[in-house]
Amino acid sequence: AALGALATARDAGAAAVRSARDVTIDFGRDSRATDFAAVVTRNAYGMLILDDDHTVIHVNPAAAGLLSNTVEGLVGSRFEHSVTAGAPVELEIDHLDGTHGVAEMQAVETVWNDRPALLVSLHDVSARVRAQQRLADEAMHDRLTAVAGRELFVDRLQHALDEARRP
Repeated sequence: AALGALATARDAGAAAVRSARDVTIDFGRDSRATDFAAVVTRNAYGMLILDDDHTVIHVNPAAAGLLSNTVEGLVGSRFEHSVTAGAPVELEIDHLDGTHGVAEMQAVETVWNDRPALLVSLHDVSARVRAQQRLADEAMHDRLTAVAGRELFVDRLQHALDEARRP
């Protein structure tokens, strides 16, 4: 059940990124820049628009919250993370409550104010990462007895065999 929930969360995140990319293509190449700005600003996912120097030229409140900053504090600043259009990457973030988390970031090329730009979407995946870590820990240890589980036993056995074979 936990693996199914993780797959569902992953699929929902991927669908949101595809939707953002589709909106970018529809609005970014159209003259309806005001509509595009509204979509970015009101989106529940964190979104930033970066110029070719990776300076933040627009950011929505969701992205500011994920980055523990304000919209005003981010606009005009250089985005501190490495960004390239393409596959999603995970980056560490600090939540406003001081805890650490993980966000999935994906960028697509777009047009903003008639200039090339990057639309960067951010999605907090901290809960998914914690669940994956918990499942990995459970695979290694029996929760009831805290005794090493089969996965850990096989891993340790393989390591011991490898060590014994070394001259």
